[in-house]
Amino acid sequence: MAETPLDESQNDPLDNWPAWTVDCRPNPEQACAAMEAKQTIEKDVDQLSAGVRSAFRLRVMDGLSTKEARDVLGISENVVKSRLLRARGQLTKSLRQSFRMPPQKVADILSTSTMAVLWEASQTDAS
Repeated sequence: MAETPLDESQNDPLDNWPAWTVDCRPNPEQACAAMEAKQTIEKDVDQLSAGVRSAFRLRVMDGLSTKEARDVLGISENVVKSRLLRARGQLTKSLRQSFRMPPQKVADILSTSTMAVLWEASQTDAS
């Protein structure tokens, strides 16, 4: 391995790496807001009736297919879909009140991918 003289290594452009490094982590305010939002969503999900809540958690938070949720719950696919629709409607209403946000923003939050990420984060926090 070739050795680099000390005076050459001090002029290396990589020595200035902190100047061009970007910290993509949330700042404390963003982290606190995300935690509060997650707690509000969990509280609202817990307020759903047992059947509606279980269908919602299986489909949206656990990522199961409608058929898999049907098998776990022992109900028809149409009932799973109906419960999921009911859950989204109730959550949209409660989240709009909690966060005072427009319907499209609530729909974005209730999307399967967003809920899966929130649920995964809540499971990581619990362990």
